[in-house]
Amino acid sequence: MSARKSRVMPNGSSYGELNPNPFSKQLKGYVAYKKNIDGEKSALELEMEALKQKMEALQMEQKKLESVDHDSDDEYDRCDDDDEHGMTDDPFESKFQPDEMRCLALVAHNHMKPAIKQFVLDNKNILKKFMLTGTNTTMSMLREVFGDDPTVKYGPTCQSGPLGGDAELCALMCQDELGGLIFLQDPMDSHPHQADIECLVRQALVHDVLMAGNTTSAYALMTVLRLALKTGKKQYMSSFFKTEYSPSVAEYKRRQQAVLDAAIAKIEKDGKDETTEAARESVVDTTVRFTVADIEEVAPVEADTRMSTMFSNRSSVAALKDSQLQSISEVDARETFAEQVASMDAHKELAKRHRASQATPLSDEEQLNALYGLEEEIDTTVYDPEFWTPFGPHEMRCLALVAHNHMKPAMREFVENNKNVLRKFRLTGTNTTMSMLREVFGDDESILYGPTCQSGPLGGDAQIVALMCVQDLGGMIFLQDPMDAHPHQADIECLNRQANVHDVYVANNPESAYAMTKVLRRALKKGNKSRISSFFETKKSPSVAEYKKRQNAVLQAAILDAGMKEEDQVEALADLKEEEDVSDIEDYIKEMKEKRKKKKGLKKMYKSMKKGLGISKKKLDYEKSVKFSN
Repeated sequence: MSARKSRVMPNGSSYGELNPNPFSKQLKGYVAYKKNIDGEKSALELEMEALKQKMEALQMEQKKLESVDHDSDDEYDRCDDDDEHGMTDDPFESKFQPDEMRCLALVAHNHMKPAIKQFVLDNKNILKKFMLTGTNTTMSMLREVFGDDPTVKYGPTCQSGPLGGDAELCALMCQDELGGLIFLQDPMDSHPHQADIECLVRQALVHDVLMAGNTTSAYALMTVLRLALKTGKKQYMSSFFKTEYSPSVAEYKRRQQAVLDAAIAKIEKDGKDETTEAARESVVDTTVRFTVADIEEVAPVEADTRMSTMFSNRSSVAALKDSQLQSISEVDARETFAEQVASMDAHKELAKRHRASQATPLSDEEQLNALYGLEEEIDTTVYDPEFWTPFGPHEMRCLALVAHNHMKPAMREFVENNKNVLRKFRLTGTNTTMSMLREVFGDDESILYGPTCQSGPLGGDAQIVALMCVQDLGGMIFLQDPMDAHPHQADIECLNRQANVHDVYVANNPESAYAMTKVLRRALKKGNKSRISSFFETKKSPSVAEYKKRQNAVLQAAILDAGMKEEDQVEALADLKEEEDVSDIEDYIKEMKEKRKKKKGLKKMYKSMKKGLGISKKKLDYEKSVKFSN
């Protein structure tokens, strides 16, 4: 094939020179521009590599300067339990025994049962380090998954949720026997025990226990628990060792005391001295905290008498001996909830005595704490060193911060303690919280702010829900006040429900919020998207798929019962199949299409036969007319 000749003009110049091709000119310019850009890009890459090496060198120097006991990067590097896909579940040694900690409760609604079973299978080596409790069906599933593993310890088996199981879990919290709650709620179905569910969630907020309400939050919580168990850091999961009430509880007590003081003042004004003295006695705070000096004045004999009296009231203590530590893994179905709690307490006490007999002698202060049941002081100092992450704030979805009025001081303290983690995200929230964030961070130009929503009662919670729906919210820290009524309670419930629908990472109390920052720091530093996946991809609750199946069944029944023509039914069902990925109507659609095809063939045959008959009839009429004319 010959090459195309260039057209030559009379003056000797080529046609292309006199009439340059615009596209050719643009292409040449683009090639030159691309070469220039490639050169600049290579220079930038070299500069970035140099900066990265400098950053790594600075991080190494920072690690050398920081103390090993601090919550520094060393803690995370020593517990490297995750791969590129997420956290592994390899066996590990725990610094704490199950009977040294409070129970971990697992609860799931019906359509979330498969999700919690998969969760247990994925985290068996972490969960077996705790004493596990939960509602009836979940406990049966746990025994099925763990089988005859003698290392697994079980707490009380509660009733099913609608029969009072949620209330029994609340009782465990009130008795200081519950340290964490994994409650996979179904936001796509109604529940006959909705009041019990709200009670359980509210009490978890009151007692400030570690809590996860959806699968994303539950998997993330395992990161903190594993880290705490391996390093022996009680402050990472302090709710398993001591009682910490919500900050709003103190404010509630102050308001209550103010009401009582006003009542006493009114009585004093009326001059009723005897009634005044009785009123004063009635409002004495029942929560008495002893000092060490007070404890030393109490006779040890009296303490022993109280201890023996307490244990004599528990029916299962007689069967347990100090020299024999019996497991309560298999719970007798005939035991009541109270008997199971008593048996668990007795087992913990005997295990504690057994460890004490083999351990080094306790100090005087430790002996007093053990004798009078006082809680050990846990170091809650928060360390927030700077760190580098491969993700920029613009690469991730927003992190929302919301707090009710009496939780504003707690939120501010939280932000000040975790500034270096929070500054890695685009921050959004309601009006007052956003004002507080700008005040705390000041003129820091590295902070990226998302939308500033209205105050909660004015629609701010609904605006945060809208961010979820447009896929621009990956996590939420919502410090709720469980001790006060709210005019926008419906908005609060909507926000909590939609967080579970979209399966975003949520922390609803200070204990869970501080745990959340440890997960965020670790994921950002290691560049692990799967650990905080809701900041990078759209997720849905497992119950959403079940809800869609139910809705499609309803629509399918409506289509079939609507008296539509068969071809219209096929089209409607086909549209339904395209809209939702449902497989249970495929056979029906195939059958209807074959029927429709067969019917079309019959119609075509009928038309051709009718046409043939018409021709024959016309011919017959013509022959009759010719014969009649002759």
